[in-house]
Amino acid sequence: MTLLEAASAGALQGITEFLPISSSGHLVLLHQCFGFKEPKLLFDLFLHLGTVASVLILFRKKIFLSFTKERTLFRFVLLGTLPTVVIGLVLGKTLESFFTQPRIVGWGFLISAAWLFLGQRFRHPQGKGLSVGKALLIGASQGIAIVPGISRSGATIATGLLLGLEGSLAVQYSFLLSIPAIGGAFFYKVFLSKTEEPVALPSFLGEEGRAMLAGTLLAFVVGLFAIRVIMRLVSKNKLYFFSLYLTLLGLLTLVIFRGKP
Repeated sequence: MTLLEAASAGALQGITEFLPISSSGHLVLLHQCFGFKEPKLLFDLFLHLGTVASVLILFRKKIFLSFTKERTLFRFVLLGTLPTVVIGLVLGKTLESFFTQPRIVGWGFLISAAWLFLGQRFRHPQGKGLSVGKALLIGASQGIAIVPGISRSGATIATGLLLGLEGSLAVQYSFLLSIPAIGGAFFYKVFLSKTEEPVALPSFLGEEGRAMLAGTLLAFVVGLFAIRVIMRLVSKNKLYFFSLYLTLLGLLTLVIFRGKP
């Protein structure tokens, strides 16, 4: 992977992780354009770490309070993570195969489009707080979004709105859920997976390692901007735009890759 390819993927990850349009789906299409024959799962995880770092920076006060005065939020984040872990462990191998199947990505885009439309159309007019049931349902939606093309942020935010969460809380909870989900996936892939070669720190001194770090850094910087954008758009009820975009992109993907699995 060249530095330009890594930088392109990093910028794309930073934008699409927080805007509800599926970072994984866009990365699959980008890898197809670059001609990669195998999924770059480890590289994609590093890009996700970059966007998690942007969440840690922008929500550092909220995260600190969740460990001190607002521990209920911390418990809800842990609770919402459980369905994601279960879905990932049970279906992980099957879902990994989807990253080489662009037509599945196309269908995922269409599912995301419908999810966002429903979340915007039927959102509760009066925002409410979290509960055990809501945390589990939002966590389950995050687990479903492991499928490339289904937006993690879109699924969790839309589900939160459907369950009556106030807009800013739905966004914050969605982003806080990404921290254990992505961090756990990275830890599993690097240290526990039997199919990946161990990651050695000296490897980052080579061309591939420098490209990976550059992409991760760019994902972090662009992610800082994208978080502020989506928070503003959710507060102004502008999710319809993303639903339309994903509908068009999903149909286009299905047409372009109609002869492939």
